[in-house]
Amino acid sequence: MVCRLTEIADIPSITRLTAAEGGGSPAVVEARLKEDLALAERCTVVADDDGQISAFGRVRFFEPAEPALLNVAPTGFYVPS
Repeated sequence: MVCRLTEIADIPSITRLTAAEGGGSPAVVEARLKEDLALAERCTVVADDDGQISAFGRVRFFEPAEPALLNVAPTGFYVPS
């Protein structure tokens, strides 16, 4: 098994995994993943086990506006809600 960046061909597998876990509309999931692939501040990775996608994870880059309040998260990648 390897973890790698998501490719467009992985979207159907990720959509099926999400639907199996009750993660919402397949059309919405697919659109969100396509948007993620197009944006540099977002990253989706998959666990690829000989061509079978068994898991995935999404992160998003966050940079607070200046001047940032003291209780704002620091610059970095975060798991989106």
